[in-house]
Amino acid sequence: MGSSEQMVLVGSTLLGAAGGLLLGLVAPRRSSRFVSALAGSAVCLGSAVWLAHALQVPGREILHRSPMGWVVIWIAVASVGVLLQIRTGSRVPVDE
Repeated sequence: MGSSEQMVLVGSTLLGAAGGLLLGLVAPRRSSRFVSALAGSAVCLGSAVWLAHALQVPGREILHRSPMGWVVIWIAVASVGVLLQIRTGSRVPVDE
């Protein structure tokens, strides 16, 4: 990896971290929905793929995707998680 690519990677990481921190400070309830949906969907997808391979489930060949394919699937599953949290969210006000 070249030095210019490394600088882009470091800059993107720092910008993402700063944006996440700012979002967490400004909208803690909304950001917690996104964080829990992203983390939960990553764990569920990883576990499901591992389990399908461990149990040698028929049709597991469809799980061989490119990294970009898995990112799209991850975002779709996380979006469903966010929508479910919004629809079934707590109606009790929380001090923010």
